[in-house]
Amino acid sequence: MNNNRQIFRQYPSVYEGIQEMDGLARTEETLFAQAELSAETVQNRNYVQLADTVGLEQFEKILGLPVEPEAADTYRRQRILNRMAMQPPFTLQFLAERLDALLGQGRWRMEMDYNHYCLTVKYLERDNSIFPELEQTILLIKPANIQLLLKLLTELQAETGVRSGVRMLMKKQIQILVTRYERRI
Repeated sequence: MNNNRQIFRQYPSVYEGIQEMDGLARTEETLFAQAELSAETVQNRNYVQLADTVGLEQFEKILGLPVEPEAADTYRRQRILNRMAMQPPFTLQFLAERLDALLGQGRWRMEMDYNHYCLTVKYLERDNSIFPELEQTILLIKPANIQLLLKLLTELQAETGVRSGVRMLMKKQIQILVTRYERRI
């Protein structure tokens, strides 16, 4: 009867000592304890380090990893955290490195329109199979709010070098930010 004292305090004192009310209080205490445990379980499933087997399975599905319920939870946690750490933040320099690796240096040009949130990548294709991988790579790296335009060129115009084009683009971004800052003052 001590277990149901917490909930019993909410009842008027006139119900004290009545068997039906004591039974109801015990039942409610049990239900509240189960609800608290369920809420804690759901909250823990949001964090890889605290997730149970069901939570780890959800993370594996989200990240596209094969679900291995028979594997040790520590291994599964380590694998999930490793996959999450592999998703770098978006920078033009990182994207430039990936484009160099995929297409080769000097075989692409990138332009970022900051006012319209539009990234344009012009490239020379080495073979027909590179497009799906190029598109997938850029879509994984770029933020969701930036629109992507891919343009296949027959030859890359030689007005600026690829690396200098990236540097000019970065300088342009800084100038735009400085200009906006100066207007606010």
